[in-house]
Amino acid sequence: MLKRKMGYGLLFLFILIIAAGCAQKPVSESGTNEPNHSGSVQPANNGGTQVEPNKEQKQTVEVYFADTQVLELEKREVELEFIEDDEKYKKTFEALQNNDDTALVSL
Repeated sequence: MLKRKMGYGLLFLFILIIAAGCAQKPVSESGTNEPNHSGSVQPANNGGTQVEPNKEQKQTVEVYFADTQVLELEKREVELEFIEDDEKYKKTFEALQNNDDTALVSL
């Protein structure tokens, strides 16, 4: 009985050591666990395109609909007009829900 308890205790200790080793933070290139701070912050470069606020933009997105048996997908292109990115995502979601063709099912 004592040997069985000792065996379970050693097994628990072994699993605990493995779990503690897996939970360590990754080591940076300098060999420390500290995050690398360069001291200066670089602004994000978005490819050199500047977007004016409140300017309406257009983008063509692909939306997919299933056939009535839900075996195949059919692609449709929809042009969206939006001002902000949030609005773009909302209109894309609405385009996925709206379907004019009765032979296709909206996903």
